[in-house]
Amino acid sequence: MKSVIWRILCEGLEVHSGSVITGSKHLGRCGNSAIIFRTLSLSCQLCGKTQGSSKKNELTEKKLTRYFVDQRRVKFQAGSGGDGCCSFHSEPRKEWGGPDGGNGGNGGDIIIKVNKQIKSLSLISSSYRGENGESGRSKNCYGQNAAPKYVQVPVGTVLKEEGRTVADLAQHGQEYVAVHGGAGGKGNRFYLSNEIRAPMTTTAGEEGEERVLQLELRTMAHAGLRCRFLLFVLDMSSPKPWDELECLRFELDQYEAGLSQRPHAILANKMDLSGTKEKLEELRRRVKERIIPLSALTGSNTEELILHLRELYDQHTEQTGFNW
Repeated sequence: MKSVIWRILCEGLEVHSGSVITGSKHLGRCGNSAIIFRTLSLSCQLCGKTQGSSKKNELTEKKLTRYFVDQRRVKFQAGSGGDGCCSFHSEPRKEWGGPDGGNGGNGGDIIIKVNKQIKSLSLISSSYRGENGESGRSKNCYGQNAAPKYVQVPVGTVLKEEGRTVADLAQHGQEYVAVHGGAGGKGNRFYLSNEIRAPMTTTAGEEGEERVLQLELRTMAHAGLRCRFLLFVLDMSSPKPWDELECLRFELDQYEAGLSQRPHAILANKMDLSGTKEKLEELRRRVKERIIPLSALTGSNTEELILHLRELYDQHTEQTGFNW
């Protein structure tokens, strides 16, 4: 889902139960303008007003993709097998010996492998092609099989094909063969028989498998009211954003006792506006926790947010031994 963070922080979202908290203003318990919580799943419908054009340096869809990508459609084409060889053994004074054409090598597979050092799908290309196997050679030499190609993905990557989940990669080092390489062709030595002593027949290598998969990263689906950690999004253009934070925590505890104490991140949004730096200093003085300043409009510092979300995810996995 492209530009998910920009949509979360800039616009109101009407969503199904489940994943990331966003907010819109309403009159809270403290009498001030607060933010009412909504949850965001990865499939959502916009209900807020579209932001108008601005002369500020807005972050484009292309630039946002470099920060974080949680979904990617990828075409995989395995390598083709090498062709079989047509050849006959040759010796002095014996021009036509028996057939000695070797078989072709198998094409290379494409394997998706989990690497815990990878945090996003941003480096995944839109297509991958495996190496072709080598063709057979004379003197009964077989062509070399092509080496498999590995595609590194983060922990928590889900693979789907036509909407159906085909693999859930939740462990470091886990592998899934996306496509298999084609078999190598047969050389004419393969067709030697009592009836056919000088076969001329060979076969070409088979084409490798072709497949289109949807890669989705589950990390974003675990920040929300019914999940493992929370996002507190504060509007720094409001007079007292620290009061908003208290109201948010109060409302969470009203929903479920102790809910506000879950692992969380505090986001100071709209830092592109004037006067927000002073409010950020006061917010940090009052709240002795990590606060991530950012601007959803310009996209500044969104990478820090994504990395922090991943840290929360990894910490919970290490502490509980449970992979979401």
